[in-house]
Amino acid sequence: MHLGDYVYVSDGGTLTLDDYRGVYRRFRSNPLLQDLQAAVPLVATWDDGEFYNGVDRTGPPERLANARRAWFEAFPVENDGSDRLYRRLPWGRLADVLMLDTRQYRDPEVPQNVDFSFVGGQDSRIPPGEQMFDPARTTLGAAQRAWFETQLTASRAAWRMIGSSYNVTPWRVFDLDDHTGLLQGDPRLAQNVGVYVSNEAWDDYQSERRQLLRFLQDRDIRNNVFTCGHTHFFLASELQPDFDDANSPTVAFDFTTGSQTADPDPRELAPESLLRAAETFFKSANRPYMKGIDLLYQGFALVDVTPEECIVHFRGVDTFDPDAQAFTFARFRVANGSRVLEVLPVEEDA
Repeated sequence: MHLGDYVYVSDGGTLTLDDYRGVYRRFRSNPLLQDLQAAVPLVATWDDGEFYNGVDRTGPPERLANARRAWFEAFPVENDGSDRLYRRLPWGRLADVLMLDTRQYRDPEVPQNVDFSFVGGQDSRIPPGEQMFDPARTTLGAAQRAWFETQLTASRAAWRMIGSSYNVTPWRVFDLDDHTGLLQGDPRLAQNVGVYVSNEAWDDYQSERRQLLRFLQDRDIRNNVFTCGHTHFFLASELQPDFDDANSPTVAFDFTTGSQTADPDPRELAPESLLRAAETFFKSANRPYMKGIDLLYQGFALVDVTPEECIVHFRGVDTFDPDAQAFTFARFRVANGSRVLEVLPVEEDA
């Protein structure tokens, strides 16, 4: 599953259809990418790299149309003329693969309003951060959301594997809710106030996210696994309608893969010890739902699905070593029907 940023266009220079086609030709001239696509089939969606940085529904119509057309020409996805990308791929009784489009219909992101030395942030107490909770904001659009809810309800497969170009899991820098007194365990009072990582993801659409997760809760639809990208970092989390309410049940799981090749070596940006310290900080700030985070490795995620369980392996690759072998650095398990994300020991690679 490819979750977007297959290419990176020039924000100011990739405008025409020929421009976009040329970017795909250039990327696909890479023999390693050719080897990859010769070896495995690809179920794909797009992110913003295929359009321009931060794309949403309000972009220049002609440019958006050019980007969409070039993408559909490059991937084996049917286009009935509507440029609709969201779709269901049934995998027998095992899984329904539901691919989402979180870009074409979305409202603009909530701008960053605070800055830290290590990350940009959105403080929900300070304008425009309060927009994160606006119930009118959407990343899916009304038609896609209705389709998604219908697919979730109608699915009779053991699992629902949901491809989202960016992470669903909340990612905070600071939790600023008052967890004393009546707030503890009372979902009516939990406001999810905090400073969030400025990540241009589902945190910008918190009301829609909560409504979707509550939809799963109310219908007791289990075995929902979101597989996500965009962040360039690895994340593994339990998903609850209200992540600040201890009584809010886990209704889905988020596994966000890191970047394969898009970044410099992270160790050139910060010492490994500092990256590991930041991971500890973020897990504490997003306790208890965030079970795993890795800011160091590049690589991919491998998901093994059986009727009984879903096992996720986070795999690292040294993309600066032509002879590098992939290695597993984290493993997670979701049992059929479970509301718990298990952290597994890492087994030595064969």
